Amino acid sequence: MKRLISKIGRKILNFAFKHRLGKSRWSAKCIYLVLDLTGRFETYTNTEKTGDEHHYVPQFLLRRFRISEQGADKGQVWQFSYFKRKIEKTGISKVACLSDFYIFKDIEGKKSDFVEKKIFSEMLEHFGNTVIKRLNTIDGEPDLTFLEESTLAVFIAHQLTRVPAFYIAIEKFILHSLEHQKFDIPSLGSFELMQQNIVRNGVGLSTDELLKYKPKVSIKGINNHIGSLSRQIAEHVAEGIFRGNLHIIDVPTKMNDQFVISDNPVILLDFQRMEILQYPAWWELGKEDMWILMPISPTRYIFYTKSKRRGSVIENENEDLVRLLNFGQYLNATDEVLAKDKDIILRHLKVYTPELKRMR
Repeated sequence: MKRLISKIGRKILNFAFKHRLGKSRWSAKCIYLVLDLTGRFETYTNTEKTGDEHHYVPQFLLRRFRISEQGADKGQVWQFSYFKRKIEKTGISKVACLSDFYIFKDIEGKKSDFVEKKIFSEMLEHFGNTVIKRLNTIDGEPDLTFLEESTLAVFIAHQLTRVPAFYIAIEKFILHSLEHQKFDIPSLGSFELMQQNIVRNGVGLSTDELLKYKPKVSIKGINNHIGSLSRQIAEHVAEGIFRGNLHIIDVPTKMNDQFVISDNPVILLDFQRMEILQYPAWWELGKEDMWILMPISPTRYIFYTKSKRRGSVIENENEDLVRLLNFGQYLNATDEVLAKDKDIILRHLKVYTPELKRMR
């Protein structure tokens, strides 16, 4: 019975996206109410399958940057690797992924693929793809429904937090707090204390403190906690993103350039500090002068901010901003920067390398 009700909820959601329901706040709330009721009957499933490559940047997004729309290069991208120090043509199935990255131990001690299959693949990526496809294909102003825009906000929030770079950032936050006795290890077992101390930064750590901090130790067996915290933080910041304003940045038609995408694609541009944040300070995302940006194709970026552009929400004349956003992908990449065109990467590296050597 529970499984049947859960399937009904899924069908309702598919129907709502297909027919673009939820255009008003009232209708969107009705859909959310139904989904909340049916979602209570969602059952935990675990195939216990391991050994799969888990893409922390979804393949549907990577395919937007593929070399060709047909032929042998349809499944390929150009990859620049900091570790390999070279550019090579690589299959999309082999980039921005790690084996069993989202596997966790459930309460029975079994290795579980629930997060990868149910939360990310079947929900977040499935419906996120629908919204991002629409944003990539429209020519005029974006006209997302409340349901679509809330889905986009959740997708961006999780894309910020589901990558290895963010996992490292959480671990750094925990180690700094433990070293300075902000909280103790047993408190990591309390959902309420993790929410208070880490998700909401109740310990009051600053971006500068964490940028300067060099961990001297590591903690074994903390992977479950970090994965859980990454999803809790995503839920926390998604609402703030949704309350912001959606904007689009296009590469100017006269500009000989394209956007690239890295294995850490969400950029935080802090205009108070006048810099791209190299530590993802999630507790500061609600600031008025913070931009949250992500590339969705070689010609288009989306971003959220509290401010609102006059006139069109589409910026298509700012060449300096295009250069800055591409620089941000190279700056914040853990290892890989991916592009449709090899020459674009070569050109970027020629321009950006001196500054990257100083900042990375």
